[in-house]
Amino acid sequence: MKILYTPLMIVPSVSPEQRAAILEAAGPGSTFIEAKDAATQRREIVDTDALFGRVSPEIFSLAKRLRYYQSIGAGVDSILTQELVESDVPLASEKGGVGIHLAEHAFALLLALTRGLHTAIRKPDYSLREPIRIRQLELYDLTMGIVGFGGTGREVARRALGFGMRVLAVDIEDVAPEPGVEAIWKPDRLGDLLGASDAVVICLPLTKATHHLFTRDLFRKMKKTGYLINVTRGAIVYGDDLLKALDEETIGGARNAGANLFSFHEPNPSMSVFKSMLQLSCAQETRLRVDIFMPDGKVQLSSRG
Repeated sequence: MKILYTPLMIVPSVSPEQRAAILEAAGPGSTFIEAKDAATQRREIVDTDALFGRVSPEIFSLAKRLRYYQSIGAGVDSILTQELVESDVPLASEKGGVGIHLAEHAFALLLALTRGLHTAIRKPDYSLREPIRIRQLELYDLTMGIVGFGGTGREVARRALGFGMRVLAVDIEDVAPEPGVEAIWKPDRLGDLLGASDAVVICLPLTKATHHLFTRDLFRKMKKTGYLINVTRGAIVYGDDLLKALDEETIGGARNAGANLFSFHEPNPSMSVFKSMLQLSCAQETRLRVDIFMPDGKVQLSSRG
């Protein structure tokens, strides 16, 4: 078996021990090839059996005998082309395995807002101590609304309950209940969830249905003091409308995880303003577990970004 590894930010390298474990799981005669650049990937993908990482659709089309595609990262929207969908190649990702990471990150962003850390870090002025203290919020007894109640949404809910929050959720599927979660509604009650929530956390994948789901109409259904936290894909939120909602104080604040900024219709002159707004910041991913499944075993890799 030939395994092709394409390093990414989440798993930028594989140690000799990890490489040996992967080869042992793959079986006798297996090879492990690392390809960082596109030229090497084009050359090596042709006779690759298992792909660990990601390649462009153009490079994927060159694969002649690929039998398994292990994508690094939970979302596959950037690689899920029609050609891949119609192929016989099984595609696996970290979906369901990054909930703890994203849930903890959601609370890091939310607490930065409710405790005034976004102001204190950017403007370390002792004279702001009192204004920050006055605006601080306790999460206890507040309501959290979770949009998308899969693995990430459930982990967010468990942490919210630990803070003593009331928890509501919305999901398009008939998902199983979660102890302590007051209600899991269908999307037709998304407006009710937004109006009742002090903090809204987006835990959705990016699909045709969720692209630019959060626009002006949904922001107007939120509390004026409400916070929006997005820990999945930036393009779920329409950035132009978010800018206006923040500027007009339609909502209290917003934060987005990762280098994946909110989506804008076109190059926006307000981007520089957007980046400097106290309500928003970007944060790099800090840690992920990546599981690569081989025919005869499973090897877990850990990486710090």
